[in-house]
Amino acid sequence: MEYTHDFIQWLFPIDAPSGVNPNAPVVTAQAAKELGAIQEVAGNLRRACVRMAAFYGFAIKEASIERANNYALRVHFWAARPTHNDLRITRILRSLTLFGLSAQAHLFHDAAIAAVRENRTDAAVERYWTAALSA
Repeated sequence: MEYTHDFIQWLFPIDAPSGVNPNAPVVTAQAAKELGAIQEVAGNLRRACVRMAAFYGFAIKEASIERANNYALRVHFWAARPTHNDLRITRILRSLTLFGLSAQAHLFHDAAIAAVRENRTDAAVERYWTAALSA
């Protein structure tokens, strides 16, 4: 997943075209809201969120997100400096919010912000991640 860059747009569609993957779906805010109300769609997005959280070194529980056993190994690949993962996390947060999964988006946001604050001297990405929660 670290070296493949065209899947995240399909896994987490948003309301803006992708500059990296022009064939990726774009969803309107209204369509995302309606689709997010469908249990199967929301469940698939939750599973995708759990998978991406694990990739970043987190474990999602019912109403919390914790550092997983692999956190120390994973965090240095994305939180120590700006990478393409900053954009991926922005997309994940935006998509979850658009589809009505704001609780999961906020959990993911808070965990990612904490990791970045611990590992970077410049955490400018925080404003993008916070803005992504405002669908």
